[in-house]
Amino acid sequence: MKRSRRLAGAVGGLLGLQAAAVGIYWLHDRSVAEPAPSQLQVERVQFSPAPPLEVEAPDGTKVQLSELRGRPLILHFWATWCAPCVDELPEVLSLAAALDPNDAQVLAVSVDESWSNIETFFSGAVPKEVVRAAKPEQVATFSGNLLPRTFVLNAAGQQAFRALGARRWDPPQVRDLLRTLD
Repeated sequence: MKRSRRLAGAVGGLLGLQAAAVGIYWLHDRSVAEPAPSQLQVERVQFSPAPPLEVEAPDGTKVQLSELRGRPLILHFWATWCAPCVDELPEVLSLAAALDPNDAQVLAVSVDESWSNIETFFSGAVPKEVVRAAKPEQVATFSGNLLPRTFVLNAAGQQAFRALGARRWDPPQVRDLLRTLD
């Protein structure tokens, strides 16, 4: 009987310590979490032609980046296996829906090796803005292999801004950014 009481006391003590540790971790985690930036944080780059890039739609249609000139283009590179990409992608797709297609186009370029991974990720309903890099070796010409990464091209197909890493894509701030491309 004494032994079972001691065992119960020890287990209770360990559970109490574990609960305290979780509480301390939770409080610490909340205190160091950075608030989302209120400004769209992008880097202006020297206007230079975008590197060649061929993308493929789910139906197999291929398009060269150079064929998309005539309006600004937001080119977002991501992958289904990239956690920050998965967190950021819904906001990128919401941005695409919020922008007037006559003002700018958004392409979410997956670097996944096959369409099957992308289709599974979207449960078969791949948004029209999602394409896949047809020639994966071309993707590295856009600032290496860091994901996610986003480029804003002007209507002439020149790089104007880039964002390396995840960002917030607030539609009014992006519209303001697009106005500076002229």
